Amino acid sequence: MPSTTLGKEKWHSPELVRAVAKVCLKNSEYELVRGGHGRSYIDVDEFFGDKRDLGAEKALDAMVEKLTVIGKKAPLRAVVFVERDSGPVGMIAARHRFASHVALPLLTLRPRKRIRKSVLKGGELKPGDCVVIITDVSTTGETIAEAARMILDLGGRVAAAISFVDRGIGAKETLGQMDIPLEYVFSESELQAEYASTQGNQ
Repeated sequence: MPSTTLGKEKWHSPELVRAVAKVCLKNSEYELVRGGHGRSYIDVDEFFGDKRDLGAEKALDAMVEKLTVIGKKAPLRAVVFVERDSGPVGMIAARHRFASHVALPLLTLRPRKRIRKSVLKGGELKPGDCVVIITDVSTTGETIAEAARMILDLGGRVAAAISFVDRGIGAKETLGQMDIPLEYVFSESELQAEYASTQGNQ
């Protein structure tokens, strides 16, 4: 299934990319959830939770627009956020913003719950219900794939996944094996390039 990514859309203005890079990029060492080591932590929650006018609404509009495009191809039943420990991964602030922009149930998938009925909160899926998975950062795609497998196990279908930032290191290919297109608003390389240019101008 081909990706529906629209390319360099209107939200890829230098000002917005710069704002996202400035707030989200934390160029420091960290451990990947699925194992391994990273050099740039991306804090999406901080960007959407920032009270300053840094473009969070425009960035949210980008995600909603991608959701709309996907919805035109496959009638959607719900939007699914993935939760690991404390809440929807990196999307707690964005999830609250989504509630006033999207006329779809916002569900939370909790893959670590052992009781099947506790895996999904905020609603239920009926056989054949089509959803979109939303996450903050896509890396290898394994977390999204795990969520997708659980949705399939619950009888649902996954039309696509939308990531705010894609690292470009395998998520698209991993999900492609499940016939799930990956959409993203920004690439990590794009943010890193903008961040580097601002550092050079200081």
